[in-house]
Amino acid sequence: MRKNTVGSSLYNLITLIAVGKSSAQSRLRQILSETGGVLPAQFEGIGAARGDKGFAQEFQDDHLYGELWGIERPASRQLGHFLTAVRMGDADNDYLRLAYLYAIVGHEQKSDGKGKIGQMFGLMRQSLAPSRSDVSAFRIAVEQDAAGAYEARDATLYTIFDPKKHGDPANRIGNSMEDLRLSVRGWRLGAGVKQGEFTTNKDVANWLALYVAGGGR
Repeated sequence: MRKNTVGSSLYNLITLIAVGKSSAQSRLRQILSETGGVLPAQFEGIGAARGDKGFAQEFQDDHLYGELWGIERPASRQLGHFLTAVRMGDADNDYLRLAYLYAIVGHEQKSDGKGKIGQMFGLMRQSLAPSRSDVSAFRIAVEQDAAGAYEARDATLYTIFDPKKHGDPANRIGNSMEDLRLSVRGWRLGAGVKQGEFTTNKDVANWLALYVAGGGR
């Protein structure tokens, strides 16, 4: 049986980021270095934690693993999912950022693969799933989220998730609106740090407490 032995991995992350005095970018890059693996994903170290304790309700998807997919909980890896979106939003190369946007969107349209090889092929399948309008919708949702237009954001994200286009969520393991919302927040943080919107590590920690643990509503 899986056990979440770390309590809230999100709270652990906030504490880790808040310690000491450093720039927002240097602390974020440190965290991404410690949680990154071979794939463009952040599921090592603290990013490997299971469950979604501490996340605002709108980002909690662990219940779906039991309700829809019959998987023993805790199964969700919301912290790793969030940090992956942060890393993608922080990318320097515009072409790479575009490729990451396709991966983020497709990740909620096609099921995850199983095992490392399955995950690699799954990532390829997911990256090919979105249309250009789907990627544009995600960008719009990021702007709506930043403006506090959360109902409009969800309506926009639903056009990406839409079961009529992509199939019954019961057959799409790992796909959820909760993940899409969290990807929007992660992308915002990564891009914001890259663009100098945050100055210190404590700015990042405070933002996480308000907009990821608290939901920002």
